[in-house]
Amino acid sequence: MLYTNFYTSSSETPDEVGISSVLLEDIKNVYLNSFCFGFRFNDINLTIPEFYGYYFRGPIFRREVYPLAQGSTRFNLSKSELIKLKIPIPPVPEQRKIAAILSSVDEAIEKTEAIIEQTEKVKKGLMQQLLTKGIGHTKFKKTEIGEIPEEWEVKNISEVAKVVSGGTPSKQISEYWENGTIPWATPTDITSNDNKYISTTQSMITESALRNSSANLLPVGSVLMTSRATIGPRCINTVPMATNQGVKSFICDPDVLHNEYLYYLIDKIKDQFIALASGSTFLEISKSALENFKIPVPPIEEQIEIAKILSSVDEKMSVEKVKKESLQIIKKGLMHSLLTGKVRVKVDDEVVSS
Repeated sequence: MLYTNFYTSSSETPDEVGISSVLLEDIKNVYLNSFCFGFRFNDINLTIPEFYGYYFRGPIFRREVYPLAQGSTRFNLSKSELIKLKIPIPPVPEQRKIAAILSSVDEAIEKTEAIIEQTEKVKKGLMQQLLTKGIGHTKFKKTEIGEIPEEWEVKNISEVAKVVSGGTPSKQISEYWENGTIPWATPTDITSNDNKYISTTQSMITESALRNSSANLLPVGSVLMTSRATIGPRCINTVPMATNQGVKSFICDPDVLHNEYLYYLIDKIKDQFIALASGSTFLEISKSALENFKIPVPPIEEQIEIAKILSSVDEKMSVEKVKKESLQIIKKGLMHSLLTGKVRVKVDDEVVSS
């Protein structure tokens, strides 16, 4: 089965039909199920499997395969139609060079992904340590929420922060929405936000909407958390904003609760929030349940230090994620240029020409 090209022949969406993989090892007794098929080139001396591994997954070939997917609820690909497609066969040295270039980018992406994964593990361990044991403590006490440092306190959220519900102004009144200047956050704005901070939202409301609805204007530095369906994603607003009823927000008392400490703490205790939620159509945690929820409260200076440590890990992870995105863009551009022949590569210091 060495150098065999495999394809998915059936899927629930046309986008997933004809997805290919190339087998680079000589494996015996390989069996295919009814949803895929395979073929080999007639002359493997004219083709480099690594090159065609990229080509068959590239945008040019995928554009040709897509129209071949037939069906309504399930899409199928005819093997006889697929093998009619014409493909380029560059000189073998050029195939090998292109494959090496794309492979080097893939390796860089994989290394970056490994760094991100390891950093996430480090962060998880740090959160467990810092949010339960704190920094440099040697004496601990037992409390209703577990063992915590002696200097820490246990308080209801309502004792250290104001919990604020959101609301939706009437969609039937245009003056509430037209030319709105106040960001109005929904759970979608929060869950789609990859940042700790949020400053923009999909929708904006007017001052009139704020006055005539249950929406509330949140001061800068509030912690916004999705409270229904998906419970727990959160962010901190950098501009005044309102939210809909799918968000509960925390306005921290700055003397006793640091907003970034709460931001990280929520990530650790969100499963407990979910356990307190109820609802038939979707789960939702109530304002009162959040107000009465007990949390560990270190001295404010220690909260700030804990948040700084975890923020530094987040910053490292953000750098790596940006790097990964950049590499993926580079790979996409290279695949378009190299697999179409628009850009030729040098082999043995000479440009291979057609």
